[in-house]
Amino acid sequence: MNTKPTSPECSSVIVPEGYVFLTKGPNQPKNNVGTQDPVEIEFEHNRPVRPLEPMVQADYNIVNNDGVDTVTIQVCAIVFINTSAAMCIQEYGTMVYWNNNFAAPEFFIAYYALEATSKTFYAYEVNFEISHGTSDSHPQIPEITTYLVDQDPVTSRGTKTTVQPPTT
Repeated sequence: MNTKPTSPECSSVIVPEGYVFLTKGPNQPKNNVGTQDPVEIEFEHNRPVRPLEPMVQADYNIVNNDGVDTVTIQVCAIVFINTSAAMCIQEYGTMVYWNNNFAAPEFFIAYYALEATSKTFYAYEVNFEISHGTSDSHPQIPEITTYLVDQDPVTSRGTKTTVQPPTT
């Protein structure tokens, strides 16, 4: 599936067929605590156009609704996107897609920006969740895979994350 922005400075995003749209993510970088300054990382040399893999935390959440335990998987991802993409991110935000598969969940955090080498990256915090049904009907998911996608999912970087049990 190819989605196209209206701004010529920002590229289209290619999302594999069968992935469903979950949510729209942030359009502003995460700020350093107590400041208005965005979290920025800088490498000594330019990084290639291939996106950096996201840092991901995933947790089960169980809520009892009238005697039935309903399970969700809550995901918090920190993605690092080159600073030259900031205008496109501000205009279009990020999008989260899911392969709609509970056995091997894959998530794509996509954004509209031209592929470019860069030394500096802003951090964006992307939070989303999926409903996993009831604890009786679905076994626990041991891990998820989350990808950061710019133009093309073939060049995307993914992170496998163990889903943590609920805290009590």
